[in-house]
Amino acid sequence: MHVETPVFFLNSKYDPWQMRAILGIRCEYNVGCPAHQERAYVQYGQSMVRSLKILPEKHGYFVSNCIRHCMAGSRGSWNIMTIDNVKLKDAFLMWYENNIDVSGSNHTVHFVDTGDIEPSGTNRC
Repeated sequence: MHVETPVFFLNSKYDPWQMRAILGIRCEYNVGCPAHQERAYVQYGQSMVRSLKILPEKHGYFVSNCIRHCMAGSRGSWNIMTIDNVKLKDAFLMWYENNIDVSGSNHTVHFVDTGDIEPSGTNRC
């Protein structure tokens, strides 16, 4: 992937729409899914994180374990969703303010919920 313009990626590792449209999984995680589909669900999220980690530092991301399709669709998400006690809106603002730094230095703003499926530790959806 080659993108010159800094991009902030905001996504769930476990987007229900992606599960249906990309993986063909028609059940909800932990609600009657066969074990092989649940494993595919988790592997998909892990693959997404591996792909993000190889991006240049100027790109930021906030990747949660919240099982939802539209993470930025409501004002509440920006103020409630957290990873490592950092709200989504604060992670975005850190990234945005660092990328308008005229000194040319990039500051990494990468937030990933490290668990699988459920929010880890103090992280909130």
